[in-house]
Amino acid sequence: MWYKPLRVVPSASVCGVLFVVNWMEMEMKFRGQYHFLSNMYPCLVEWKGWMYKSSETIYQMEKCHRDEEKKRFVDMNGFQAKRAGRVVVLRPDWHDVKDDVMFEVLTAKFSDPMLKDLLLSTGDIELVEDNHWGDTYWGRCNGQGRNRLGELLMEVREQLR
Repeated sequence: MWYKPLRVVPSASVCGVLFVVNWMEMEMKFRGQYHFLSNMYPCLVEWKGWMYKSSETIYQMEKCHRDEEKKRFVDMNGFQAKRAGRVVVLRPDWHDVKDDVMFEVLTAKFSDPMLKDLLLSTGDIELVEDNHWGDTYWGRCNGQGRNRLGELLMEVREQLR
């Protein structure tokens, strides 16, 4: 179903593509024009003096217990990092700090002026990381799940206002 956009955000363009925000939708999913909300979205993010190719790369790197493991993430995109993050030795406190790490990573990502404008352009709409791969912690699958990533994005958005 197509809705007439109610608001266009002129400063919200990526690689020459203008993002039109459809304010008639009740929630935003992290695909298509809202792909910038995804941690897999390719963008340079500065983290502890290094530049990374996505927020997912940083998140996966921060799981590592050993510094030598962290170094190999610098040149990875989000998909490569997610695969590599499945086999790292987890830092002992990971399950206690993973939400805080994600919030810090998202804060770093949306410090970019263009990405900040895009995030703020979502207004007060609920942000939902809707997925088909069964992630019910960070997102929702088949309408079920915690949607922790969406919640943290909304917290970052509120902090940026």
